[in-house]
Amino acid sequence: MPKLPRGTSKVKKGPTKAKAVVIDFSSEAKALASVDWDSESWLEEGLRQEGNGERYQHGPKAARHFSNAALSFRLSSSLSPSFDSLFNAGRVLFLLATDHLPDPLPSLRDSITSYRAALAFEQGRPRPSPADVIDAQFNLAAAFVAMAELILEGAADGTMGGEESPTAVQCAQEARTLFADVERIQRIEMEKVFSGGIQTDQEEEGAMREVEGEEESGATTTVTPSLIIDTLLESVSNDLFLFPLLPDPSSLLSSLLAALDRPTSLRLLIPPSHPNPDQDLSITLTHLSLATTCGPSLPSSSPYALPPSSILSQYESLALSNPTPQLQSELADYLLDSFSLAASPLSQLQASENAYLAAYAILQNRLAPPRSIPAHVLPSLLSANLASRASIYLLLHHHHLSSSPELATSSLSTATQLAIESIEIAGSGIRISVVSGSQIKLTPAGPGARRDWRTIRTTRDALLGLVRIRLRTVGSAKEAGLDLVGQALGRAGAKDVERFVEDVRGDAAWVAAGEGVEQRWWDA
Repeated sequence: MPKLPRGTSKVKKGPTKAKAVVIDFSSEAKALASVDWDSESWLEEGLRQEGNGERYQHGPKAARHFSNAALSFRLSSSLSPSFDSLFNAGRVLFLLATDHLPDPLPSLRDSITSYRAALAFEQGRPRPSPADVIDAQFNLAAAFVAMAELILEGAADGTMGGEESPTAVQCAQEARTLFADVERIQRIEMEKVFSGGIQTDQEEEGAMREVEGEEESGATTTVTPSLIIDTLLESVSNDLFLFPLLPDPSSLLSSLLAALDRPTSLRLLIPPSHPNPDQDLSITLTHLSLATTCGPSLPSSSPYALPPSSILSQYESLALSNPTPQLQSELADYLLDSFSLAASPLSQLQASENAYLAAYAILQNRLAPPRSIPAHVLPSLLSANLASRASIYLLLHHHHLSSSPELATSSLSTATQLAIESIEIAGSGIRISVVSGSQIKLTPAGPGARRDWRTIRTTRDALLGLVRIRLRTVGSAKEAGLDLVGQALGRAGAKDVERFVEDVRGDAAWVAAGEGVEQRWWDA
């Protein structure tokens, strides 16, 4: 299952007023010719357009309003540069890239450029306040994290706007530097509030209540220990992403272990009357992620060097006490990834499917949908869930091949059906059916189908997962339906296939297929 989307702070800068005018947003020149506005009016229009986009949430209308907002903020900045217009342009461009566009990297690159300009801004007013710098720098780090993930997912085509694309490692390392600087500034600002000025528990709790009110309103003028912990967790998450990409991650591991010690001292500054169970859960999950990602590299004396049984026990306990789709999926993923180490592999595969089924039931509950997950993200999560269950039945197929051919055939049939369902539920509008025995037919999406990158990526992976399953019964990847991937997505398939093969190489189903067998299928 993919991680739930990571967002940036939602702080908007500047006032907003309603405008009752018709503007041609097809280009900057036409927009400027539509009305005679100053910089402040364009800033207000950008906020109004963004509000309209938020009402639609997702889809072509939402994307159009967010695009109009980005253009309005750029026009505001071009007429009279300000931190507010540059910051808001960066924020909306990030939103477009991560949630709305089929080709997200150019918009993300422009978001990074806009945030950098906001941080460097020194005209028209004093330098941005520390709170402004924290917001912009944190959002800039998040943009680099998103770019690293998109590049690794295969969204990059090698160039961006005529420039050579950065690598995922370069982006993640840039984010590391930015997160470290955010933490440094936050600690300086926190000291102004929490160093010697609060003498009693009542005064301390009063300060915390004031801070909580600011956090709910979207303002971040006061830095709290909790905010610094959030920054640390985002930084550690980025480091864990980077860890397997480095040829020698030893220095990064030392930094990771030191970073995970800092939340403990910060939590001592938080009054016991202000518990934060969600943050406590995030810290625990981060510890488990470190154990699973860096386990073989951890010193045996490290408290994070946990045996598989201990990791599994913690995941099971968390999933039982917090029955959320994220925790059920975390448990299911770990059970699936580690099933070969289990004393009873078949029982562990069954437990993994049960956890996936529990997560699926929560995700698709229309009467009580999970409030923490945006509605437009649900199709990709449901699709990934079905694809993971398909991989379980692919493993069962290999397990039963020698002992029970009937069960092997049944398992492969179930895997195929789940893979088809994972394609259709992804939201792309594509339909798959099996015709003439083993042949598959693809019905392409209509003109109103979703074309954001998340949907494209999820559909691509689901299609390639189906091809992988069908390779067990047909002679080649082409017969298995590989050509349909490019037909369905309108993309050249070679890089997608290469990325997919590298991603699945060495997993349990790959090994179960026999040394080199699946590789030869794809190569052919």
